[in-house]
Amino acid sequence: MPMAQVVREHWDKFRRSYFQRHDYEGLEVGAAQHAVSRIVKQLPLLVGKSVASNVVTKADEFSYTDPVDGSATDNQELRIILKDGSRFICRLSGTGTEGATLRLYFKRYQSDGRGEAAAAIAPMVHDIAELLQLKRLLTREGPTIIA
Repeated sequence: MPMAQVVREHWDKFRRSYFQRHDYEGLEVGAAQHAVSRIVKQLPLLVGKSVASNVVTKADEFSYTDPVDGSATDNQELRIILKDGSRFICRLSGTGTEGATLRLYFKRYQSDGRGEAAAAIAPMVHDIAELLQLKRLLTREGPTIIA
């Protein structure tokens, strides 16, 4: 059986999630930290808002507790979870070549699973950018890299 057919049958049975990462590289560290703190302040207000024809059910700062040694790592990422399981993740990193890098992760579930990733993700990218006022906060027209 051709791989394309295997993939299509998988999507027919389990549906499809689309993923995209947007990196804003070379941000001034203080400005990037300010942008993230502004987003953190907005998180409690987002539950119930509409994003990409869906509804925000959870918006928080994710912290991880290791199940083996019990150590906790706070503020790992900012999360916005939608009713259908789609999600947006925001992480600030200082590991770029210059300045700070803000990484935005978009994962969108769609029950039909037939479209191209960029088209499936676009409404979520647009709505999150508007909701969080990313253009204004980051003073950028768009990401440096889309992967």
